[in-house]
Amino acid sequence: MNTHITDNFVLQAYHSGRLSLNQLKIELIRDIPPFLWGSSQYQEAAQMYVLLYYLREQFTDRSGSISDADMFEYMHFRLNLGEVYSFARIMHNLQPYGITGGNNLDEVVRQFKHRNFTLWETIRIIFECAFSNADIQGVQLSEGNGPLLNRIAQSENNLTGVKCFILRIRGLILYADTFSNFTP
Repeated sequence: MNTHITDNFVLQAYHSGRLSLNQLKIELIRDIPPFLWGSSQYQEAAQMYVLLYYLREQFTDRSGSISDADMFEYMHFRLNLGEVYSFARIMHNLQPYGITGGNNLDEVVRQFKHRNFTLWETIRIIFECAFSNADIQGVQLSEGNGPLLNRIAQSENNLTGVKCFILRIRGLILYADTFSNFTP
């Protein structure tokens, strides 16, 4: 079967409400390697990140441009990020967390990682420190896997994946592997 036709059908089913966000990930992101970001606990965040890049390719028109706002609207996400702060302002905002130094946010993420912050905590903090009005709505909670407490901890995976995607497309995080190898 033609993958493009199948994917368009799946996207239409999602957009019309016949398919949930978690079902959309399962249908479209079939070949994501397990433990892409180092832990099964972050798998759904990685899947969301990959899904958004995939959708970005699908939404790119013939001229090579895309409106990320249009893509997020199609996904039923409502974003209000406000101003993107300068790196100096972001670093100032990170001072209460004991983060000092670094030439870019990839290095800052590594500092959080070495201090045993989770990916969820790290991305939430950086996102809030990078945007004047970091508000994202409409992102379905992740289902998670494993025992109940694990599933509760993983419930923010979809939102974390969306935030990672936004940090990358806005050029604040330079390398995708920055999100790898966190300890849950």
